[in-house]
This record gives sequence, C-alpha cells and structure tokens, in this order.
Amino acid sequence: MSSFSPNHHGITCWSNNRQEGGFLVRDSFNTSSVSDMGTGSQNTNFANNMANANYSAASIVDRRSGVRTSHGTLEYNPSPQTNYCRHEARNNNGGNTSDAAYHCFACYGDIA
Repeated sequence: MSSFSPNHHGITCWSNNRQEGGFLVRDSFNTSSVSDMGTGSQNTNFANNMANANYSAASIVDRRSGVRTSHGTLEYNPSPQTNYCRHEARNNNGGNTSDAAYHCFACYGDIA
C-alpha cells in the first residue's frame, strides 16, 4: 500500500532501523526521515503529520551483538508531537541508552 486516507485506522507510520555499527534506515512507511539523536535515540519524522498528538506508538529493539537485554521506550519530551516521535533503545540493566541492531517503530492514529 503506497497511500491511505486521512482516517485510515491501521499503522500510519513505521520504520525499521539499525543504530549499531552505523545508522541505517532499512525500510519505512510514511516516514520522511529518521534522525539519529545520539546513542540509542532517534526521531522518526512523519511524511504526513498526525492529526493530533493523541496517537499511539510502540518501539521494539533487539541487540544482536552483546547482551540482549534491551527494550524500546517512547520519549514525549516535552510532549507528544504531530510531526515526529522520539524513541530510544535502553538497557534493562540500569536503563542507559544503547545503539540497537534492530530498532523498529510503529505509530497508530489519524493523519492530518
């Protein structure tokens, strides 16, 4: 599917990225770009903005090398945005950010 209507109720944006060993966007949908915001942190920038900041999002990470004890977090700082979403890969041991081999993000909501 290459397009959708404003009230589409499926995944409205997703991306599959690598942070570990050099930043790379493997594939994406409704993503204009992904910004590397530092170790373990990235912004997924929406190609079509969300209609409001009341969307749902999920982030999943997997570290293929090293200890596989990571989880994805969403960072609404200072608050949810309609044009991007920040998400991070964090270690379960201490909660520090860390680059992930696979960092997958999905967003659900209406687009503007």
